Amino acid sequence: MNEKARVDYVEKVGVFFEQNGYPPVAGRLIGYLMTSNEKGRTFYEIHQFVNASKSSVSNALNKLVEKGLVKYLTISGDRKRYFFLDLKPWIGQTKERAEFFSSFSSLINDCVSIRDDKQSEFTQDLMKLEAFHKYLAAEMPKIIDKWEKMHS
Repeated sequence: MNEKARVDYVEKVGVFFEQNGYPPVAGRLIGYLMTSNEKGRTFYEIHQFVNASKSSVSNALNKLVEKGLVKYLTISGDRKRYFFLDLKPWIGQTKERAEFFSSFSSLINDCVSIRDDKQSEFTQDLMKLEAFHKYLAAEMPKIIDKWEKMHS
């Protein structure tokens, strides 16, 4: 693998995840593990590649392990932990987003119900946003179910 292309890719993943609410180090860590050929990388290897403080790398790893996106294995007689991406939970998190859309739709609906200015442009936009989230909540499970049937 071309090392410059890898570095550029890892940075691109870092920016993507940062724009989606993750610390930049977590995104770079994900990118690094995505491009790693071996089954797991040590903390030291990750720290060296992402070139961030040990505490930032440790915090990012702990957060990703907590979310179930990264796992680690140990080898008997070796004190190191070998971190790797576990891609199975990623689909589950997409399913959880459908629940988010449903809950957020309900919250928007509650907001609209207490607003005095039902005809204002802002309230109308809130109603459109609520309808959009309700639509996503209804359609995402169907899409996921269809995908799972195609790939099982």
